[in-house]
Amino acid sequence: MREKVTPLTKEQASRTVMLEETRADLIEKVLALTEAQAEYVTRRLLCLLQNEN
Repeated sequence: MREKVTPLTKEQASRTVMLEETRADLIEKVLALTEAQAEYVTRRLLCLLQNEN
């Protein structure tokens, strides 16, 4: 026996969309932060290597 699925109200659907957009924004920010951190580490390593020579 299948459960009856009730459709979302307009408010619930709107809230769901907002949460998905917020989630996507947060993922983008984390990826950008990670990229910036990788660039920082790369620059620091290059500086250290140049100072060794």
